[in-house]
Amino acid sequence: VEGLVAALRQQRHQREDAEVGCVPSSGNEHLSLGTSVWDLACAVQKLARRPLGAHGSEFWDEVGHLVEAGSPTMAARDLAMFCNAYAAGAPLRLGGAPGAALGRRAAEMARELSAQDLTMILNGLSKGVGSEAKVLEARYLQALASAARRVKLDRDMPNQAPLLLNAFAKLRHSTDSDLYGHLFRYAQRSWRSWDAKGMAMFLNAFANMGRRARAQIPEESWRGAAFRCTQFLPGADLGQLSSMAHGLVNIGAEAEWVADFFDALENLLCTRDRINDCLSAQQLAIIAHSLARHRRPERISGQPPGAREQLLPGTAWPFEEFASRRLRQFSSQGVALVLYASVRLERGGAPFFETLAMQLRRHGVAKMPAPGLAVVCSAASEALPTVGLHLALRLLSDAEPGCRRTAGTMSPWQVMWLLTAFAHAAEARAAAVAAGVPATTTGIWQSQGDAREFLVALCARARQVIYDPARLVGVAGLARRIVVAELLPADLEQDLDELLQAPQPGGSAADTPGGEHDEKKQRGF
Repeated sequence: VEGLVAALRQQRHQREDAEVGCVPSSGNEHLSLGTSVWDLACAVQKLARRPLGAHGSEFWDEVGHLVEAGSPTMAARDLAMFCNAYAAGAPLRLGGAPGAALGRRAAEMARELSAQDLTMILNGLSKGVGSEAKVLEARYLQALASAARRVKLDRDMPNQAPLLLNAFAKLRHSTDSDLYGHLFRYAQRSWRSWDAKGMAMFLNAFANMGRRARAQIPEESWRGAAFRCTQFLPGADLGQLSSMAHGLVNIGAEAEWVADFFDALENLLCTRDRINDCLSAQQLAIIAHSLARHRRPERISGQPPGAREQLLPGTAWPFEEFASRRLRQFSSQGVALVLYASVRLERGGAPFFETLAMQLRRHGVAKMPAPGLAVVCSAASEALPTVGLHLALRLLSDAEPGCRRTAGTMSPWQVMWLLTAFAHAAEARAAAVAAGVPATTTGIWQSQGDAREFLVALCARARQVIYDPARLVGVAGLARRIVVAELLPADLEQDLDELLQAPQPGGSAADTPGGEHDEKKQRGF
């Protein structure tokens, strides 16, 4: 590796020295280090999967310089191999200049790419997407999407379609209904030859899209996907089980179409020896959350009086027992998903709720991102009849500063979930105080100033991201309930009404962060 790095560096210095007036080399020419671009790409791809030790950083630095300089003349197979190498050994570097160079050249060659080259390039580039970075410019991504619609996928490589879908989903190309409709129709024709891994990737790709991406897919078509997943269950690995569950509950399919899958999954989890001991914390959280969203999609607290007492547990699977054994393995998001599932499915009761709440405090619940806060607060509000005021209000109070902190990043569903949760909790506390119930001194907000700041922040965000007048009226109603329950100054209600009626930025709900994806965001953040 040290010798290769030195040769690459020498070659770069020679190229830089001769930069003025030099003739660009073609992808098949021999470089000054004595090999072709293809041979070098293969070598880089091999080394990417090996520990490079102290030479790793300088190795990828020199490869990056070479890619940037040589990408304008690279052949399709060179691009595919370099993308694959970066994905394996230095994926985050694809968020910088090397990824931009490879993506630009791939877009230029879009009409010449084979199905295999296109799949490798997109799958590689998608590995470079970080929380903020965007690897490809929109015009380059659109060119590659056009190529994906045109290219003929290889019949003997059934995973190409799910890999392409997964790559476009990660690259945030999320509104191209023509592309997704085309790939879905291909998938329907080839499902018989797919394996569980391909099906899991396929469903997760669509789960990461909004309704606009699924516009050309008949809703009943998902019945076939669910049936195929049910067939895969006995032989699928645990990661595939959780991915299929997560995907099926987030594609907008009717509950009855996926019911057989979740019934079979529940039976598997309850009857197969030691399967729960082998689940990772993340897999357990995803499966429990998905099962809860399928079995109990509506807020329990919104049901008629007395209905909750008649509810039986939503599943026979005692996931709370297995979650309790590995609490320290869960991330804060994982704890939030398990909390949501335990409340919706009526598993674990107050002791398990308190255990999860303590774990969230250890993680720092107020430091969670907005989606996690929305899930935690909604679950705490729904759990009031089961766990009592003290436990639920304490968790809401711990999470509330984070809600104010992240208000500017919230999507519509997060705003609505949080306002609904806090309105319900504030009214429950007010009713208990009025009735003289002991142990109701726990407040949600430290002061009326904090409550005012909370309402102003969430109503301002609602005005930015919610464009449906009826939903804005709903926001005003929820805010009014909190004002009344918390005995806040009367003029605050008028101020919030004026804030919600202020001129709105141009656009539509689908153009705002989270506006199009409301139905899927609560799943796992």
